Amino acid sequence: MIIIVVMWQYVGYHMIIQLAAMRNIDADLYEAAEIDGATQWQQFKSITFPLIRPILSIDAVLIITGSLKYYDLIAVMTNGGPNHATEVMSTYMYYSAFNILRYGYSSAIGVILLILCMLSVGLSNIVFKSRD
Repeated sequence: MIIIVVMWQYVGYHMIIQLAAMRNIDADLYEAAEIDGATQWQQFKSITFPLIRPILSIDAVLIITGSLKYYDLIAVMTNGGPNHATEVMSTYMYYSAFNILRYGYSSAIGVILLILCMLSVGLSNIVFKSRD
């Protein structure tokens, strides 16, 4: 249920980002491809995807970092769930700091969370690196 709520909450946001990226593509490119006899798939593969690749990279970074630091919805819906079943790093960090009073351990979790965010953004930048 948490996945469904998160998807419902953010699917519109990311859809608007992708729609804006696709609307930014010049229609003359599609017209020239259609005159050359390109199919819809070839137009997507050769025109649409390469031109929205930078926006996909930004969107991937937003999704990855957002999912790593997600706290509020999980805390409200399940508070970590039965026997910590729906707990993520951010809820575990809060639990260890304020419920069992292990502040140093909680700070270490925060540092690991920061490192994971940085690594995932770096990996995303490598995957979406443009080949000019």
